[in-house]
Formats: sequence, structure tokens, C-alpha cells
Amino acid sequence: MVNIARMKHYTRTTRTSIIRKLHIVDDAALNGIQGRSRKGTSALNNPAPRRGLSPTTLVVMEYDTVLQRSNFNVNHNHNHRSWSHLIIPCIFSRLIFLSCLLIVTYIICITQEFTYILNFHGYVTNTRWNHDPHIKLFGRKLRKLSVNNKKHFREKVMSNKQPNDWRYVADNIYSYSAYWDNRSHHEPVVRIIVGANIGNGTFDNLKCLLMYRNSELVEEVTATYRVLMEHHFEQSRATYVYCNVLRKEPPSKVSLLLSEWNSNSRSKIIWMEVGLLQGNSPSGLGVCVRPLFNYTDIFRIVEFIAYYEALGATHFTFYNYNSTENIGKLIRNLQDHSYSIELLSWKLPTEIQDMWSMGQIANINDCIYRNMARNAYIAVVDLDEFITPRHVMTIQDLITAHEKGGRRIGSFVLRSCVFCTEYKPDILPSKIPPFITQASVRRENWIYPFLVRTKYIVKPQEVIAAGVHHVWKLIPGAEERFIPASQALVHHYRAHLCPGNKKDIGKGEIDPMSRKYLNHLLRSKALDIWNQMNRITNDE
Repeated sequence: MVNIARMKHYTRTTRTSIIRKLHIVDDAALNGIQGRSRKGTSALNNPAPRRGLSPTTLVVMEYDTVLQRSNFNVNHNHNHRSWSHLIIPCIFSRLIFLSCLLIVTYIICITQEFTYILNFHGYVTNTRWNHDPHIKLFGRKLRKLSVNNKKHFREKVMSNKQPNDWRYVADNIYSYSAYWDNRSHHEPVVRIIVGANIGNGTFDNLKCLLMYRNSELVEEVTATYRVLMEHHFEQSRATYVYCNVLRKEPPSKVSLLLSEWNSNSRSKIIWMEVGLLQGNSPSGLGVCVRPLFNYTDIFRIVEFIAYYEALGATHFTFYNYNSTENIGKLIRNLQDHSYSIELLSWKLPTEIQDMWSMGQIANINDCIYRNMARNAYIAVVDLDEFITPRHVMTIQDLITAHEKGGRRIGSFVLRSCVFCTEYKPDILPSKIPPFITQASVRRENWIYPFLVRTKYIVKPQEVIAAGVHHVWKLIPGAEERFIPASQALVHHYRAHLCPGNKKDIGKGEIDPMSRKYLNHLLRSKALDIWNQMNRITNDE
């Protein structure tokens, strides 16, 4: 402000001295000049008439106008600077607010879909396994059995009639399957998939009994465990139990027992076959599906099998929690027609039925380990989820395009979009069966971000622990690859996921990409088998 006042004073002094030096005695002209200097910016826009003034006066007036303009610019720049220090912080504060709002919104979204992401460390509570896997051995015993003991063990082995179901271990602890894992990232170990209520402390008192060479050799070791992710804080949780072995030879059977058990105990030993993870040449694409619960729509299974068969699937693994007899009949008919497909029993015992989503985490990991020696790739999806490449026809072609960089990819993650079944379906010709992938072509504009409702395809040999929407742990050196939505999407056909109350044909975005598989669906052998079953049923 002091500088501006000095400049104005200097301007008036200079103007007056010039007029005097030019011997201008016209006081009226001088007063007019000074009057105009006090009018501010209005003098710039409305200059006074100049007729009747001397040339000298005109020169002075021109000089006066220039000075006024300079004063105006100085004042304007000063005002601009005085506001600039307020505008910039204001804009910055609003940007911070918007950023925080976006972050909070995203966290809320993630929280609703994956509470375990925000509570990552909470899922490894009650575990004695902190790294992959270092196991202490106590009371290790390796011995040949006597003739009587051989008979004793064989009788108990023969009592195990159901090879693929939950087996009682102790109160609130049940085992489902076991696998010999001799991959290079750790020492050989027998990995047992268990469902258990981990709050009773029984896990600290378990041991493994390993059988070798047709029941002639038994090895006894203690067990350690790790609780798997995504238990959503239910009391019963999917768990890995590890039985360490120093022998390079895989055991043929394993049993999980309480530590106080001995060969004189009257309790029966429940043996499990130990599956091998190494095959001659794993090939093809396997498909793992969550347990079927009160499922009755047999045609949806037919469409699911036919669709993934068009994508290149060579093997299907289903788990039967509770479904109709017709579904079992369909699976048996498919097996009779050379389909590589299995329906495994998944009757959760009452004590562990509170495992999240019918023990889905145990189901997924069992399916991956079960097919590790069979399939080069495995897709983990639900019956209402259909992987749809955008520019190629098969999953193998999609994966090959992402493996050309020479990187070691263990998991391919795909984003998901919703085709709401509330939308009115398209009318198909009467000769086309009611395929949901062909009738529902209108989806929501919203595509879920990565890690929210995503699905994935894995190389099973690279997996240690898998989740519902992504792999939790890969073999060291392997990495996860996110597939762009422009290359592939998971089409999720489901109700109650679209916003708003009124669902009509005018909403959503038309996406007919899945219709490129219509011919494959119509020519599918699974569809022919289903038609034959319907004709037989109608004849009866």
C-alpha cells in the first residue's frame, strides 16, 4: 500500500511539473486533468471531449491517460495478488476433501464385499504357523508293525467306506482330504484340509499317523496348522494341518489323531488316501464349483457345462452339499458318455456347519489340490458366473496372450459385471432352449473393480492357499496378473444386485458378447443327454 501511494504521488508531481515547464497557464485545463485523475477507471472508458484545447494540453492529457492506465493495472494486479493467496488454499482444501471422500467410499465398498481385507491379520489368529512351513517334530516314531498290528490297522482301513467326505478327528474337528506336497518351495509335507472350531484348543494336541508300503510301516509325527483366510470370524474355519516327513517317499495313507492316542486305544483310526500333486503332464482346463446347496435347476448345470466346454474346459468338479437326485443322475449320465466330471460328497457335520458359505474356502482349496496333477489351469467360478473373453474364443487363447512376456504367472484375475435377472429377457426362437447366457444380454453399466467380486484362473502348481475372489498365497516367484475388462469379463447372472426398484428393459447396457457361443451350446453333447433324460421321464 505504501508503494502504491508513493507511485500516485509521483504521478501527480510529474504531471504538474510538465504542465508548468510547457508554460500552460490554462488553469481550467490543469484542473480538468487533476479532476480526471480522481475519477478512477471511468476516465479510461469515457474520455472528455478534446475540442478547443491547445496541442500542448492534448499532449499532457495523453500522458495523463497513460499514467491512469498504469495506475489501474497496478491496482488490479495488487487486488489479484491479494485474492490469489486465498484461492489456491481453497482449491487445495477442496481437492483434499474430494480425495478423502473417494477413499472412504472405496473403503466402504471393500468392507461390504471383503471384510477380511481390512482385517488381514485377524485371520491368522489361533495359529502356530508363521512361515511356510517350518514344523517341529516331537516324539517321532518309525517302526515296523507286528502281524497283529497289521491286522489291526487293516481292519480299521477297511472300515473307511467313504473316501470323499468329512471324517471325524476329535470334538469339532473334521478332516476332508490329504495331499503329498513335495514342491520345491519347502520340505516334503502332507497337507490335510480340515474344518474345525478353533476356539477349543484341541488343535494344540494333534498328531499325524502316516502309513507306508501296504501297512507295513507307520510313522508318527506331531501336527501343526494354519487357519485359512476368509473365515469371516465364524467359530468354525477351514484350516491346513501339516504333517512333516523326512522320508522322500510319499505315504499311502494318513490319519489325524489326538496326541494321547496309542496303538492300544480302542478308538478306530480313520485313514485318508494321500493324493499326489505331481502328474505326468497336467493339461487342459479344470473348473471348480462351490458346493451345491438346495440346488434344483438341472438345466442351469447343463448350460454351465456346455458353455465352459466351449471355452475349452476338459474337467469339472462339483461338491454336493444338498441337491436333488436328478442332478446326481445327470452327472452319472455325463460320466457314462465320457465326460470328465465328478460330484463329491460335501455333507458338513453339524459341529462345523457354521463355516462361512458352507465351507467354500475348504472346497476351493481341495478342488485346486485335487486337480493339480490333472489340469494345467483351473477356473474357480460359481454356477451363475460365465467367463467371457472379448476377442478370442477360448480361455487358453486368453491366457496365452498374457504369458508371452516370459513372466511366471500363477493367477489370472478377471473383473465381474452383473446381468440382473430382473431385467426382461430377450425373446428367443422357440427351438432355442432357455439359455440364460443368450436370453439375458442387458447388464449394469458398472463393472466391479479388481478384488471386488472378481474371479480367477490359476496354474494349480503355483498355488499354496486360494480364496473366493483371488489367490492369497502363491509359490515364491509366481505373480498375479490382472486381465483388463476390455479383454475378458465374468458375466454374473444374478438377482438383487442392481440398484433401483423398478427393473425394465430400458435400463442397463446391451452386451451380447456371450451369444458367440450359441452354436456351441446347441451342438453340445450335454444338451443331447439332457434332452434324452427329459424324453425318458416323459415316457414314464
